[in-house]
Amino acid sequence: MKVPDTSKALVDMSISLEECEQECLRNCSCTAYSSTHESEGIGCLRWHGELVDTRTFSDARQDLYIHVDAVVLAQYAKKNGLTWKKRTWAIIGVSVAVMLLLVVSIVYWLIIRTKRGKRQSTYSYTVASNLPYFEDSPSRKELDGTRNSNFPIFDLETIIAATDNFSDANKLGKGGFGIVYKMKPKGHG
Repeated sequence: MKVPDTSKALVDMSISLEECEQECLRNCSCTAYSSTHESEGIGCLRWHGELVDTRTFSDARQDLYIHVDAVVLAQYAKKNGLTWKKRTWAIIGVSVAVMLLLVVSIVYWLIIRTKRGKRQSTYSYTVASNLPYFEDSPSRKELDGTRNSNFPIFDLETIIAATDNFSDANKLGKGGFGIVYKMKPKGHG
């Protein structure tokens, strides 16, 4: 950065930057200090009072050390520290909430999947035990490719409901393709 106006600065070429710092800290009216030769770290510039004509340049670089009251510095650190803490806790809170949502979603999906598996296996067992030729019947995948639009295809749940779970009371007879059942009238049972 460009150091402030040096017409109001005290110059001492005989001391190092570390000694310059100590001199500035001992004097309450010292507002800033810098080295006269940045690369060598020798010579001391000290400012007392207001810092005038200070600018930041990207190509020119010289360190300027500003003497700040400890109370002001503590207030600044507390203010920025509190903001940093709030930001950190917000990031942690959002991360934890997203992780919990993800875990709950996965657990829910696994429970639903397990329940469906149990329901289908129980359902298949009861239906298969009532149907002697169930294993030999074509699957829906096999029928979808050769399906004739004149013959509707019903899912197994609809057929079970229509035949009252393949009740013997609804059995009409047995033919070349298996047992023939009558459908129970809608609205009954």
